[in-house]
Amino acid sequence: MATTYCTRSDIETLLSPVALIECIDDDHSGTESAAETIHITNAIERAATRLNMAVSRQYVLSEVTGNAWMKWANATLAAELLASRRGNPAPQSIMDDAKEILELLNEISWGRKPLPEQAPSFDHLPTVSNFEAEPRKRIMPVRVVKEESTGSDPEGQRMRHYANQWGNY
Repeated sequence: MATTYCTRSDIETLLSPVALIECIDDDHSGTESAAETIHITNAIERAATRLNMAVSRQYVLSEVTGNAWMKWANATLAAELLASRRGNPAPQSIMDDAKEILELLNEISWGRKPLPEQAPSFDHLPTVSNFEAEPRKRIMPVRVVKEESTGSDPEGQRMRHYANQWGNY
């Protein structure tokens, strides 16, 4: 199950409760059955999956569960799915909001824009290492110039050999 951000009541703020029932009422009884309730759950999950795919490159999903924009975006995309599930167009305001959300999600997924009101979980800045050839060094004759390089040292068993160090090793 996907990490979701909204509930049925959030969708009802965009589509009235009566309109929501009309969107899922396949047998035209005017009431909601258990089989028809699944349409709401599926729409929320499908919309959340779309959101998760876009933001997971820069954000840990557990950190964005309380984000108000994600809640609104999940509800808007789910409302659009529900309103248009029988081939009818969704209300124009919901379609406009969904288009805006999808454009922003595209920018977020490429790292060009941040998620509103959320600090990125990952640092994607590149690290730069400048090297200097020291042919007299027997082990690793090409070494990193620490003063000109950026980024932290490698983790684990990897070693970084620095230039301009005393000795032949």
